[in-house]
Amino acid sequence: MIIRLIIFLAFLLFVWLSYRKRTSSLIAQEGKADSINTFSLVATLLATAIGGALIFGLIQFGQISGGIGLLLAMVYCGAFITLGVLAPFIRHTCRVMKERGLIGEKENLSLSLLLSRKYKKWAWAFILIVYALIYVAFLAAQYVALVAIVKAMGLQISPEWSIVIGATAIFLYVSIAGYLAVIGTDIVQLVIIFLIFIVGLFLVVWHCINHGVNFSMLPIDYWNPVADPKLASTFVWLVVFTLPTLVLRIDHWQRITTALDDKTARNGYIIAGLILVAVFLTLLSIGFANRLDGNGDPFYLYKTYLLGTGGLVREIVYGLA
Repeated sequence: MIIRLIIFLAFLLFVWLSYRKRTSSLIAQEGKADSINTFSLVATLLATAIGGALIFGLIQFGQISGGIGLLLAMVYCGAFITLGVLAPFIRHTCRVMKERGLIGEKENLSLSLLLSRKYKKWAWAFILIVYALIYVAFLAAQYVALVAIVKAMGLQISPEWSIVIGATAIFLYVSIAGYLAVIGTDIVQLVIIFLIFIVGLFLVVWHCINHGVNFSMLPIDYWNPVADPKLASTFVWLVVFTLPTLVLRIDHWQRITTALDDKTARNGYIIAGLILVAVFLTLLSIGFANRLDGNGDPFYLYKTYLLGTGGLVREIVYGLA
């Protein structure tokens, strides 16, 4: 009952935040140039990066191969730092294109807009199809992870309703206030995510203190990223797909052009990239602790310790998740 209440209240909170920032202005929907401060930028970048698929995947990498998990952290961190380094040049391109009249004064530069101005309609249509496939893949991964997390936590919510609730919430707050709603709700999501991380990190430390850390339980090849050819191949394909799509994603260019200034855009991405490494290590450590205890359940620590608290803490944490 408490879990359902928390989910319902979170849903109402997102809709309320969106309503407060409601707008009929297209430029406000897309995001106003030079308007987002460093804190808001870092918050939205972290909330965008840390999705269900990433959380679920990293815990599993922590169970199977710490080496690949660390390499994946470097990929994400590298992609964000790369975007941070490129951010001033992207913003400069936007200013030059406006000065030359190639894009309107009220238009924000995005990769899609840049390509649509450069290529003919048939070429642009092909590019759009590629972008559509990329976003379908990202969304599919998120929804699959959402269903997997709900199942792993033992929540009494059907896979269909999990997807419907998530998709409806996203549709409502994006359609009401667009980019401003995304920024606002991302900050809320980030607070919730870090609460769950702190609980997870505390449980890892508590578990290791109580049970002792026996590294002899780990196989020698745990830190060797190429020990398992099949797993290494999966990682290579993840990098091939993730790295370019992170750098070229339309919403990242959108965030860069809406940053307060060049310095904010650059620092925001670099800070977010470095924080992501700490987040990745936290998630890997949860999987690592599961592995040491010989349990394959990604949420083994949460279930083991929170089930003994009378159910209230467990329901609060699971409801937030």
